[in-house]
Amino acid sequence: MNLGNQRQLESSDLWPLQQENQCDFVSRQFEPRYHAAKPIVKASLSMFGPRALFIGLTRLVVMVASLYAPVVLQQVVSSVESGDADFQALLIPIVMLFVVNVIKR
Repeated sequence: MNLGNQRQLESSDLWPLQQENQCDFVSRQFEPRYHAAKPIVKASLSMFGPRALFIGLTRLVVMVASLYAPVVLQQVVSSVESGDADFQALLIPIVMLFVVNVIKR
């Protein structure tokens, strides 16, 4: 950081990329799959499919978990407004909200 503040960085100042992060390495793995499947989407899915599926499902779970807080808030507010607030029954959604937020982080 200090060197970058003193002068413009040159390529010799940077660390070389790891082998698996270099374009040539990835290209050698991707090209045969592309030529076999032709569409780039099929080739990408054959190479990154399980990882992309896992990331997509994780993002879906996080999105659904973020929608849980307004549901709990609505339950608490409507229960308190109605005057028959059963705090034992409200404890379960509140604890579940806490658990969901801990898992989300």
